[in-house]
Amino acid sequence: MKNLILATAIALLLPATTQVVHASEADEATVAVVSQAPGPRPFIAKVETSVTPVTNLKSVAFTIAPKSGSVTRAAAASFSVGYLASRGYFTSGTGKVTVPIFGLYAAHANTVTLTYAFNDGSRKNSTITIATAPFDDPCEFNTPTVRQARTSTAELSYDFILVASNCSASSPTVLD
Repeated sequence: MKNLILATAIALLLPATTQVVHASEADEATVAVVSQAPGPRPFIAKVETSVTPVTNLKSVAFTIAPKSGSVTRAAAASFSVGYLASRGYFTSGTGKVTVPIFGLYAAHANTVTLTYAFNDGSRKNSTITIATAPFDDPCEFNTPTVRQARTSTAELSYDFILVASNCSASSPTVLD
């Protein structure tokens, strides 16, 4: 009788103390950067990645670290799988995902973090460096006349400005 009571007590307590550990979709996924290619201007690049399995991928985001000495926040964007597929940047059969990166600094080794978000809310990051070519700036936006420099303690409601000019076909230009 004692053995039966002890076995029953163990059987009742065991499920309460045993936890089943489930790996997240991000833990189960393998992500890799396959290649990167420059865009039409040094500020744009396309990064080809591979995600396996791709069935649980929800979105891909990028964040560009601000250039040393800059007081701006990081440039960032997120793309849903649906958006990427509608542009031909997502192939579900192969796991190929092309991420358009914009807002890169010209003539700079840009540190870019890619964040893969999955349906269960988990995320996986990878960090890459995208080296960009110099920008031939006929408007001389690369060497502005600074009348009053922004300080790191001055808070603004914006980080970037759009400048339009008639001096080149590259207008408008975004500056930080």
